[in-house]
Amino acid sequence: MTRLARRRVTTIGVRPTRSFCGPFCHTRARRVSNQAQEDKNVTVTEIQTLAQRLADGYDKNDMKSVLEMLSEDVEVFTHVPYRSDGKQLFAKYLNETFGAIGSTSFGFRQPSCRVYNDNVGIGNAYDMFVGATKDGKAMTIHGRTTLVFVKQGGNWKIVSCHFSTRPPTP
Repeated sequence: MTRLARRRVTTIGVRPTRSFCGPFCHTRARRVSNQAQEDKNVTVTEIQTLAQRLADGYDKNDMKSVLEMLSEDVEVFTHVPYRSDGKQLFAKYLNETFGAIGSTSFGFRQPSCRVYNDNVGIGNAYDMFVGATKDGKAMTIHGRTTLVFVKQGGNWKIVSCHFSTRPPTP
């Protein structure tokens, strides 16, 4: 058994906010570390706050704030059939995609945030994007998001993102 697997996993009661996960959210925040209990809420809350900042960036069609959160060597899997290796390639994709968007609404629900060893954070959630192109075409995408944060130079940066659409319900 690895050292990480032997550590006690603690479920922390986090009161969800409406803006982060909607009125029917079940937030599960966990801290996996040997750090003191009083410090556990702080780091998990940081990850939740960062995930919300990313959602807010998409919601406001503010790609500059989204890109500021990314590590230079980020790996991104999106709804397209190729991986974006690096911030520059993903920035090109975002600017091309969101440049055609006239209005957006984006949010997470049922987020789960975890932190490992004080320097790795993971956020998982269901996402919903509703928008319209500048020429009026409506868009609705329901999906899943996984964000991996790593502390780099004292700041949390996203090093890996995975956005995938959910299949339509029968």
